[in-house]
Amino acid sequence: MTATEQTHREKLEFTCGITSYDFHTYIPLDEPTGALAFRDGLLEKFSKEISEGSIGAYKPHMGKIGPHREEGYGMFELDVRDPVNFLRLLNYYQTHHEGLSVLIHPRSDRGDLWDHTEGALWLGKIIKLDTSML
Repeated sequence: MTATEQTHREKLEFTCGITSYDFHTYIPLDEPTGALAFRDGLLEKFSKEISEGSIGAYKPHMGKIGPHREEGYGMFELDVRDPVNFLRLLNYYQTHHEGLSVLIHPRSDRGDLWDHTEGALWLGKIIKLDTSML
C-alpha cells in the first residue's frame, strides 16, 4: 500500500451515526450445505480481518433467533467495524452469495427498527423479519 493509499484509508469513516454493519446470511434449513460452504469461504477469505477483530464472525444458528424468525431458515452473522473492510466484504458478498438471502444493515444511532428496515440492504430474496422484537 502506498503512502497516499494509507492516508485515504485513514480518512475513510462511517457517517450519519453509523458505527458498524451486520451481514446476516440466511441458511435454508432444508438444504444448508451451500450456505455453510459460503460461510467457510468467508472465514477463509477474511481470516486475517477476523483474527484482528475488524470483522466479527459468529456461529450459525440453525433456527429462529431475534427478529430472524422466518420458518425454514437459520442464519449466520458477520459484522464489520471499519469502512474499508465493509466495502471489501460487500464486494465479496455481491459476487459470491449465489442466490442466498442476505440482510445487510447498519448499527446506527437511529435504532434497531430503522437499521433493520429503512436502513437495510438486501441481496437475494427478502426474508420477512419480526420487527416487533426490535
